[in-house]
Amino acid sequence: MHPPVKVRAFGAFALLTVSLTLIASCSSDRVISIPVPGAARADVDVKPSKDSVQLMVRTPTAERGARGGSTVQLDAAVFNPQGMELEHKKKVYWSSLDTLIATVDTSGLVTAQGVGTTYVIVDHKKGLDSVRVVVIPVPVAAIRITGVDSLSLGDTASFSAATLDSVGVPLEGRVVTWSSLATGIATVSAQGEVIAVGVGSTEISASAEGKTATQALRVWPQPIATITVDPASVSVPQFHKVRYTAIARDRRGNILTDRSITWSSSAPAVFYIKANADTAAGKDLGNAVVSATAEGKSGTSDVTVTNPVEARALWVTRFEFTTSSAVDFPKIATIFQKAASANFNVVYFQV
Repeated sequence: MHPPVKVRAFGAFALLTVSLTLIASCSSDRVISIPVPGAARADVDVKPSKDSVQLMVRTPTAERGARGGSTVQLDAAVFNPQGMELEHKKKVYWSSLDTLIATVDTSGLVTAQGVGTTYVIVDHKKGLDSVRVVVIPVPVAAIRITGVDSLSLGDTASFSAATLDSVGVPLEGRVVTWSSLATGIATVSAQGEVIAVGVGSTEISASAEGKTATQALRVWPQPIATITVDPASVSVPQFHKVRYTAIARDRRGNILTDRSITWSSSAPAVFYIKANADTAAGKDLGNAVVSATAEGKSGTSDVTVTNPVEARALWVTRFEFTTSSAVDFPKIATIFQKAASANFNVVYFQV
């Protein structure tokens, strides 16, 4: 019996882990492990075959896999009973039991095709050996979130997350879990649909296989889309006052409250209104435009200031006197006072 032969095996990249099991000409099993990124090199003991010729699959220390972790190079060694390695390069044949999992070329280069387990077989006229090849998903090394950093209250946005390997290559088919740091500010569905439900700041997180990425999100009040002024137009006598109301709405037509409105007049000498007030007065005859402005949006009202006499309604009354009746002067005085206080005109008296 030959003493155990120690082989130092090196991993290629993360897609392949290989363990070696002798299934034909050997009486015992042996294992070669090819570690994933970050794992240490593995020392493997290989027991010799009882046959006169020993066939051994090995991974030379000089070989490395291709970028992306999809390949690993295998080699086969043939020994005589004295333990001397024989020339065999043109006398071994490689094959894979399941090419949907891994394929192998004539040089022993194994390429991962799909997640699962298969066997790579090396055949020599004196015997054969096999390698169990396990293709595993590349672990997620990082997550990249794509999404907005601000929303208006009530708005929605679709976030997406890309899972990446250690060299930044996207990994497909990984399960991503979404969460919001403050659900009173924004909620997020399992598909990454974010809804702004409150004003403030939060973080949207995406997690997969122990890795997490976050995206800061700020929710603002809905901006003003339109402002309407009531009344939309008015004719007012000189020195009379008008009270205005400004209504701000968002783009959906919802009324927005607690917004700061600034008032102005296109002709303050004709119609004056304070910037922080909603009551205005006609100062002189003419026309003006009253504006209500907030957040860059404005609404207007057309104003005409008229002569107060022309604007008065008629106060029509009739007095009849006879030669025998006494004139009720107090009653007449009262009527005049009412007419003056109402800003009306007394038209005529009939005696």
